[in-house]
Amino acid sequence: MSRAVKTKADIQRQALEAMRSWDVLPAENWKEFMGCAVLAGLSLQAIAEALPCAPSTVSRWHAGKSVPPQFSRVPMKDLLVKLAEEHQR
Repeated sequence: MSRAVKTKADIQRQALEAMRSWDVLPAENWKEFMGCAVLAGLSLQAIAEALPCAPSTVSRWHAGKSVPPQFSRVPMKDLLVKLAEEHQR
């Protein structure tokens, strides 16, 4: 049985689709959302510049050590989805 090999572009597209549907309101989901953003092709530096915030803050989110305030997670998600879409064009 042969296995399909996924290209980097395939993985990025799948990660972007996951980002679009992710529920970011529960704090425990933010780390996984950040992982999808990175898989979609965004660097932690690019995320920090887009939001804007310190790269160390984004690194803590990615590591699951902290999360942004609840009121800001949905707007941040929308911005990062848009950024990932632009990155994949």
